[in-house]
Amino acid sequence: MIYYIQKIVKKIINYILNNSDIGSKIMAFPKEVYEINLKTNSQNIEYQLNLNSLKSTVDYVEHNLTYAQPLSNFMEICDHALTKVSLIDGLFCEFGVYKGGTINYIASKINCQIHGFDSFEGLPEFWRSGYDTGAFKVEHSKLPIFNPNVCLHIGLFEDTLKNFVEEYKQPIAFLHIDCDLYSSTKTILDYLVNRIREGTIIVFNEYFNYPGWQQHEFKAFQEFVKINQITYEYLCYNQYHEQVAVIITHFPSLNKTN
Repeated sequence: MIYYIQKIVKKIINYILNNSDIGSKIMAFPKEVYEINLKTNSQNIEYQLNLNSLKSTVDYVEHNLTYAQPLSNFMEICDHALTKVSLIDGLFCEFGVYKGGTINYIASKINCQIHGFDSFEGLPEFWRSGYDTGAFKVEHSKLPIFNPNVCLHIGLFEDTLKNFVEEYKQPIAFLHIDCDLYSSTKTILDYLVNRIREGTIIVFNEYFNYPGWQQHEFKAFQEFVKINQITYEYLCYNQYHEQVAVIITHFPSLNKTN
């Protein structure tokens, strides 16, 4: 696909250069300008990795998200997903609170409590280029102001979830996973396996469209649904970023004993 786009762009550029006054003005730029730009694009590994991840994401969307609604930002994703919530008295949870922007947004849209999980110590391990261990750390003295219906559970997921699943027996109505990493996503899904039901809505914040996306939230979810024989449908996705929302459509009762 990229090859054909490049051919079309090249034809357009050639036409402009050969058939307009603009072309003659462009040609007046020093030769070094063109050489630098060409070298920047052709030898920039990160640039090429991003192109490759975009292509693989487009391929995945084309084959798996045919009926999902393309949207433009997180707020639209969240709003659309919230309209699909059907589990009355179910739990609302967010994993990866950071500075509180998304949890406060969700909290403002619902008439119940939302549980937020975060250690505020940043990523426990390297995620990808630019996001090393400790990325997204927030000093506890600088935590943001949260809406009154936000209930925080501060600590590592594996520590706070132990008590959470003992105390709260309701099913999960809405789950926002914003933890980036495979290991963290797997921990969440493993602990909540007996709280996820048919009708549970899950919004993934970093599902695809970045280099290595197949190894993190996406991978953890795909393993989870395969092991537990779960079926799901994609509801919507951010056509400019990494977010996806799904609804669980079938979850065998043998996994819902607690």
